[in-house]
Amino acid sequence: ANECDVAGRVCLAEEQTCVDPNPAPASAGDWYCECPAPTQGRRVGGVAECLLDECVLHGTACSGVAQICVDENMDAGGDWRCVCVAPADGDAVAGPAACTFGNGDECGDMATEKMCRDAGQACVDPSPVAGDWTCVCVAPQSGAAGQQARAVCALDECDGAGAVCQEAGQLCVDGSPAIGDFECRCSGAATGSPAVGKPAACTAGQCGNGVCERAGQMCEVDPNGGFTCRCVPPAVGAPGVRSPAACAADHCALYSHICEAVGQECVNVNGALRRTWECRCQGSSTGAQREGVAVCAARRECTEHRQVCEAAGQVCVDPDDAVVGDWECHCAAPSFGAPGKQAASAACAYDACADDRNEHVCYAQAADCAAVGGGSRGVECTPFPAAGACKAHFRTCTDAGQKCVDVAGSATEFDCQCKYNAALANRGGAVDRCYFGAPEVERGVAGDDDDDE
Repeated sequence: ANECDVAGRVCLAEEQTCVDPNPAPASAGDWYCECPAPTQGRRVGGVAECLLDECVLHGTACSGVAQICVDENMDAGGDWRCVCVAPADGDAVAGPAACTFGNGDECGDMATEKMCRDAGQACVDPSPVAGDWTCVCVAPQSGAAGQQARAVCALDECDGAGAVCQEAGQLCVDGSPAIGDFECRCSGAATGSPAVGKPAACTAGQCGNGVCERAGQMCEVDPNGGFTCRCVPPAVGAPGVRSPAACAADHCALYSHICEAVGQECVNVNGALRRTWECRCQGSSTGAQREGVAVCAARRECTEHRQVCEAAGQVCVDPDDAVVGDWECHCAAPSFGAPGKQAASAACAYDACADDRNEHVCYAQAADCAAVGGGSRGVECTPFPAAGACKAHFRTCTDAGQKCVDVAGSATEFDCQCKYNAALANRGGAVDRCYFGAPEVERGVAGDDDDDE
């Protein structure tokens, strides 16, 4: 029987809707209260906390002029802001900002900036080198930056609407550029058919008795009979053994393109008041900037030559202090490719599976990630072969930011391999330390660098 026939009055008393996704007796206790539009929120077995993300209502006022919409306090109304894309400076409450550019910034030229803005894109000048300005996509769109030209941008609806699925502990998948076709899919041990534009009707089975689902997380059955709660992408955090995981928003899912356009890395961090993101310099440069492009302090030969690499969205690396003229341009993750020797830019390609946002969607389904060809940002998820060791042990590798590969001819051996074409890989299930380019640039270690400044 539909549990809302009895429990519905609990939701109705707060002007919320009662939903019983699966009336089968085996799914008793899965009814939930859902907030009325345009607010968001749901809670299994009780009244939901309803929040209003004003960027859902007003975001086009910002994106239409190539600015980012931010609503940091969804309890309050009228406090949403339009923020200029760094390195431009400026923000405004409840409307477009007046953006300013630094002295010598090529984007300060009205014609150059207008070319990008008219396409709903932002103009970014990564260095003092003349002619290196780019048009970059503005969230929620993503795509390759255009060198002195408009970028090629696409909209992944899951960047904006994915919370509809995530709050139900489900995965959001947007398989095409069309509007309104994103799907919510059951995750972990839950089963059920995907639903377009709304949460799927999933049956959790016996995994954790709903502990994970009530926290909006996915549940996985452990081989020893227990269960583990895991965050639903794009949320990230440490898994919980027989308890909810510690999940937090992945801001880099929205803002990484700002850093990648100038060869920097986006990292989620904890600020003094809220979780946020920052761009960090890579290669032989150091520096970081909260919510914007960093000013990098280069070392050794990269002090003189880094701008050649950064203009191509790449990283300058000087591998040996004692050798003159050995500096190189390296691809910036998640792109990969052979380094460019002494002033030649690297030949870089984009691997959609090296992008954690895509990869985790497959891992959550106990599947390997395969990139769709042609430089596309799309991926396909392929279940691990039942006869291989990765089907049971792939988490050993993926929890360390590495890839699991079955050893040919063996049902018990597997390799943990570094991503991004990084060096080092270990046979037999051991997790190794991975390096991208020069050994000083380490990647693939699990966790994120939180700091409570």
